[in-house]
Amino acid sequence: MRTPRKIAVITADTLSGLGLQGLLAAYFQPVETDVMTCTDDCRDMRYDCYFVSEEIFAASREWFSGVSGTVAVMCGKPESDNAGILDTSAPQHELIHAVRRFLGCGDGRQPVVEHHKELSAREVQVLKLIVSGAINKEIADRLSISFNTVLTHRKNITAKLGIKTVSGLTFYAMTNGYVSSDDTSAE
Repeated sequence: MRTPRKIAVITADTLSGLGLQGLLAAYFQPVETDVMTCTDDCRDMRYDCYFVSEEIFAASREWFSGVSGTVAVMCGKPESDNAGILDTSAPQHELIHAVRRFLGCGDGRQPVVEHHKELSAREVQVLKLIVSGAINKEIADRLSISFNTVLTHRKNITAKLGIKTVSGLTFYAMTNGYVSSDDTSAE
């Protein structure tokens, strides 16, 4: 018998929380799911996975960077297909598929590990400047590289991460510790 996964659903929307709890119980046994409205309710607990609303994630970003479990952010209309974002407005079959990918259950039986291609040091520098709001010409000037090289780095970042929007790249950079919320504020 498999050990149940401990999952926290953190959202101020009770209906969404209970709905996700029901979906997890119906399709992803064995799981133990706790639904709560704020991170204060789970600070002393350890979970394997966290499903959190985008509002609570934004307010508690620092706390989530220190948790050992994986985190998926729930939002209504995401701007990217980032693996860490769960589109709560998707049809049921797509939602189940997305949760299955997030939990690492390709066929529902065996965990699978997705390997993302790592960004090079230069691509990380370019990513940080993109997130800070710099345009391609500014990035080229700051890094002393050509404009075309900046375009190549941006293309490689998009290909490696599968994220096409600046807001999606910002979310990725914040959740992976490349930048903090202070780095993304407008100057």
